[in-house]
Amino acid sequence: MLNVFYFLIFITYVILIFLINNVKLLILLFALQIPFLFSKKINFKNIIYSMYKILPFILLTFIFNLFFDSIFNSILVFIKLIFVCNATLIYKRLQGTLSIINAISTLFSPLKIVGIYSEDISLIINIALTFIPNFINEYKQICFSLKSKGIKNYSIHSIKLISKLLLTSIFKRAEQLEFTLKSKAYIEK
Repeated sequence: MLNVFYFLIFITYVILIFLINNVKLLILLFALQIPFLFSKKINFKNIIYSMYKILPFILLTFIFNLFFDSIFNSILVFIKLIFVCNATLIYKRLQGTLSIINAISTLFSPLKIVGIYSEDISLIINIALTFIPNFINEYKQICFSLKSKGIKNYSIHSIKLISKLLLTSIFKRAEQLEFTLKSKAYIEK
């Protein structure tokens, strides 16, 4: 039950970050993250590396906002996204995947009344969180193999090849997962 409480605090914190438009209050909210950054469970280098990997998507969002909104609002959204990504990384490192899945499953348990089972939702989330690192590794392997064959990483030809190979892999894994669930007698409710 404690993991549900932490999950609700995390969701409230993220919502507050997006609702607040005052820069001073945002800095105060970020100051709340600093003690967690230096806790024993979190490697600061991993957080920096993860933020580095997410930064291109945040910059892309910033550029799109520049076209459709003012510079101040674009910078504000940029800062908010960095704070939210940082908070998410900290929360995941402190709680762990299983704790997050259990919290979501507990929160969705009242949906049994309308025929939606929280076990199914937790299974879907667990599968998604488990396969994301596998797909990232496959993407890296595909890019490495294309690079060794002399194909440029970001050409249209390489994007078509990467998409084809990655989608084939996704469908194969989905088929394997379906077979595994059937062999373990998982039945839809």
